[in-house]
Amino acid sequence: NHSSQKKRQSKAERIRNALAIVRDGKISFIDFLSQILDPSEKEFKAYCTAIYSVDDNSPPKLYQLFDLILNDPRGGPLFRRWIEAQAVDVVSSKVYDEMDDVKDALRGTISSITPEFLMTWDINSTMDRIIDKSAPTLHRLLESASQTDRARRENTKKTSTTVCNVIVAQLTNQRSHHSLYLAAPFTITLWTNGASRQTIETLAKCGLCISFSSLTTLLKTLASRSLDRAIQVAQGPHILCYDNINISTSIFVEQRSLAPAKVQSGTFPIIYEVRNGNHEHMRLAPMLGRAQQAFDLTFNADIRPTVNQIKSSRDQFKVHITDILLECCAAFKNYMHRSEPALQHQERRKLPGGYKTKFQKIR
Repeated sequence: NHSSQKKRQSKAERIRNALAIVRDGKISFIDFLSQILDPSEKEFKAYCTAIYSVDDNSPPKLYQLFDLILNDPRGGPLFRRWIEAQAVDVVSSKVYDEMDDVKDALRGTISSITPEFLMTWDINSTMDRIIDKSAPTLHRLLESASQTDRARRENTKKTSTTVCNVIVAQLTNQRSHHSLYLAAPFTITLWTNGASRQTIETLAKCGLCISFSSLTTLLKTLASRSLDRAIQVAQGPHILCYDNINISTSIFVEQRSLAPAKVQSGTFPIIYEVRNGNHEHMRLAPMLGRAQQAFDLTFNADIRPTVNQIKSSRDQFKVHITDILLECCAAFKNYMHRSEPALQHQERRKLPGGYKTKFQKIR
């Protein structure tokens, strides 16, 4: 009877009975747990193993205990006060490991910065993918430091994405001088916009740029690779053009040895890749032969525009005239805006969407 009565006891009743035994033994509950969890107490090792066991299909029960303490109005402050002393070391170790992963993902030297890389480089698209995968803890810390909760919810124009990405790239460059995926493109941007050598050297000390000597090495490397690419293009169908350039620098530009003149003028060649180019269409002999056998031009057959050409010209004239009326005549101010699709020039021989003519500059 005693055995059957014991089996009918609820879980809460059994816990109360166990606590009564602990209390009768004049042992506090904290001392009871501390004794069991003490790793030097070998006889309680089985209990410790059960407490610390991990099931892949469900979170450890120890987490439930932590949640209960953390959510308790009295236990929560005590738990947070204790964890703060440990959190700095734990988070620091976590960030240390994350930065090793980011460093490996952003590994690159001067030789890895190519013209093709610069054409597709974008700080956010490059860093977002790496940070989300390799540095979520660091990213969370930087977001918390760079924005208030209200700004994160309401400010849709100014976000911390670029700032956080730049800081992570800056830290990566500080951690390893082989991580140049931000420093090198950013230095080229400054150089092309006329930044002085002192400015670049100062930002290099901050981890945002490469040194000026490294910049000159990079520029020579990029120029050589661009020239190699131009040589390859020149071996196929291409168009050779020339363009003039006039450069006038400010009087406040840094004065240094071997500095360029204040005003420079020159001409540089450009090679354009021919879309759908065919060597057979560019043979000179057939062109010369046809020129020798060509008939005289006649107005009706060779000069008079076709119906499609006349229609196209008329459409272009209508757009130009309407554009002038909307721009210059007050009576037309209330009509549709010039950006309306109906007021755009009609395309002829339309290129594929997003297509850009590829070109190579020759020094």
